Amino acid sequence: MTNARVTGAGYWMPTKPLATMQAVTLTVLVVVLAAFAVLQFQLTYLQRFYVTSYLKSGIRARLHRPDTTYTQVRLTWKGHAVFASSDDVRQVQDAAGHPVLVLSSDAKRAGAEQPYVVTPTVPNAEMYHLIATYIYQDRGVLVFVRTPLIIGGVTLVALLAWSIPLDIRRARERRQGAHLRGAEIVSTAEFNRRVRSA
Repeated sequence: MTNARVTGAGYWMPTKPLATMQAVTLTVLVVVLAAFAVLQFQLTYLQRFYVTSYLKSGIRARLHRPDTTYTQVRLTWKGHAVFASSDDVRQVQDAAGHPVLVLSSDAKRAGAEQPYVVTPTVPNAEMYHLIATYIYQDRGVLVFVRTPLIIGGVTLVALLAWSIPLDIRRARERRQGAHLRGAEIVSTAEFNRRVRSA
């Protein structure tokens, strides 16, 4: 027998599955951080540039809203103004440290000229189609959420493997009671474990 006082004696055990709730909250935080990392490091400059316009044009097109003014990055190719694709343009800093747009090596070899920015008023469905085709290669929202959701799923499984048994043990102790103080009959293995950890 042992007279050791159980850690946490005198405190009310939570009635909610707090460990599981914490696991879900932490998973959401991991997904948000992973989405930010994808936005900053995995996507090209134009893929980041058009995120807001992509979502806005898609929603407004489905709602049949009037034509909207959007900011577009264009370049001149064979004498014609064309919508710059995802791999045509990148952003660098000039000598003064200001961000400027420059052509990619492939775009230069193809004969394109310096990119420029315009703000035309265009139909929402047309803008959505341009961005989906030339910026995101018709991958839709998967380009944003695939990697964060995979990371979030792995994180959630790992955390639930810890949190669910903990909440089950707490629930069992709420139903059956927990030993707080006084003599307690334990097995030989449990007695030896407590003595070693003391």
